[in-house]
Amino acid sequence: MTKTQETHEKKDFFVSYSTSDEKWAEWIAYQLEADGYSTIIQMWDWGAGSNFILEMQKATRACERTILVLSPAFIDSLF
Repeated sequence: MTKTQETHEKKDFFVSYSTSDEKWAEWIAYQLEADGYSTIIQMWDWGAGSNFILEMQKATRACERTILVLSPAFIDSLF
């Protein structure tokens, strides 16, 4: 089970990013959590082999806000 599935409590932020921007996404999530916000980020919360589309849907529903790490790679991404 992922953290998203384990709790029914709303999280503050879902950090969405392209794989090439993973370090930026992790830094953003770390800064938010250091300030007391809760986050969902793929690299921390989704297990290997999980259904990417399903996890994205769950994360957007489980969070109050979504942050996009907007970059050319994000724009070019299929998802």
